This record gives sequence, structure tokens and C-alpha cells, in this order.
Amino acid sequence: PNDVEVDFQRVFPFVSAPRDMRPDENSPEQVKAERASGFCASYWNDIFRRKIAHIGALRGRVPWHASIGARTLSGFGMGGEDLFADLGSNEKDWTGKTRLELLNEWLSGKGILKQVHLREVGKGTGVRMLLGDDWHGLANINISAMGVGVSQILPIIAYSRYGADDDCLVIEQPEIHLHPALQAELGDLFIDVAQTGHRQILVETHSEHLLLRVRRRIAEGTLKPDQVAILFVEKDGGESK
Repeated sequence: PNDVEVDFQRVFPFVSAPRDMRPDENSPEQVKAERASGFCASYWNDIFRRKIAHIGALRGRVPWHASIGARTLSGFGMGGEDLFADLGSNEKDWTGKTRLELLNEWLSGKGILKQVHLREVGKGTGVRMLLGDDWHGLANINISAMGVGVSQILPIIAYSRYGADDDCLVIEQPEIHLHPALQAELGDLFIDVAQTGHRQILVETHSEHLLLRVRRRIAEGTLKPDQVAILFVEKDGGESK
């Protein structure tokens, strides 16, 4: 706000200093510091809540059944907690497709599963099972009975392919429990999301396969070098460099 004009380097020490070393709480400097601190906290909380989607490193295994329920305030669960609610939503993105349709489009296109779908357990209960149809004839397999890798990748695909144009998507270790070939496919997924959805993708990974796929697309000319930044972190004594 225009009425919060303050030298941040000068006033923030008042907020972080021990209480007995702070000036009187009614002093102009302290009042300014408290107002500025509150404004900044509100500003960054709003950005992280509305503009940044975060998928954590340990996505929970898809449960055998769950209530379709309501989403958390953020609309995303770091561990995939909101997957049932998101896939059960009829909301459509800018392509006119629901999250379930976008998920199935990617799964079938990569030959992983024909489709996944929700089935109600008991009429009117609001409890659903997430089932998948295999390419080799078996249908209606509970996702919970499949390999752990399926549970790990579903939230990544669902949340990557459905989102606002100005979002930043932060993903930790997407490669967990995935076959190397599928780790590489995630590289193409993130490239497609960044190029067509205009979303920034920030990935923390140990996967050489994912990284090599990104480098390959640059070599092939389908991805521009200036669209990618790769940061390597190594130990340098007691510090990270």
C-alpha cells in the first residue's frame, strides 16, 4: 500500500531483535516495522497460496477408497491428498478438458494405462475408488493394488497438466519409484507444460534420465537452451555450493 513507505533494511531489525531490545511498541519506527512485516507476510503468503503449486517428494499411495471430499485451501495437496477431489471435479481448464480427461490423455498416449476412472462405493455415499484399465485386457483394477510408482506419478501428471497460465509448479523428486524410461518421459511432460501452458516448472531431481531427456530435446532443437536453467548443488566443506 502507498501508506506503507519504509526503509526495510532499517526497520526490520526492530522486528527480529529480542523484545527487550526493541524500542517502545508505540514508537513510530516500531509501528512502521510491524506494519511492513505484516504486509510482507500477507503478500508472500498470497503468492505461495495462489500462484505456486508444490508437489512434495513423498506422494502418498493412492488409498483403496476415499471420500471425494473437499480440496484444501490451496487446491493442491503436496502429497497427493487432494487427488480424488481433483479428479472428481467437473471444472475445465483453458483447453476445455477436466483434470481426469487430461490425466487419461497422457496415460494412454504413453501406453501406461488405457484410462483411470472413479467408481462410487455404495449409492450416495460420496466414497469413491480410483480404478485403472490396463492395456492388456484387465479392467477396473484398483490403483492401490498397482505398483507404488503409479501412485507416485498420478498427482504429478494431474497437477502438471491442469493449472493457470501464470503458475509456478514446484516438484520434488518426481522420479521416485519410476522405471528409467518413465523418468525420461517426465522430462517431455515438463517441457510440454512449460511450452504450451506457459508455466514455470521448478524440479528438484536426482534423475539422470530426466535430465538427459531435457538435454536431448535441446540438441534436437525442440527446446531452446535459454528456456532451461540447470543448477548443480555440491558440498564445499561445510557449505552447499
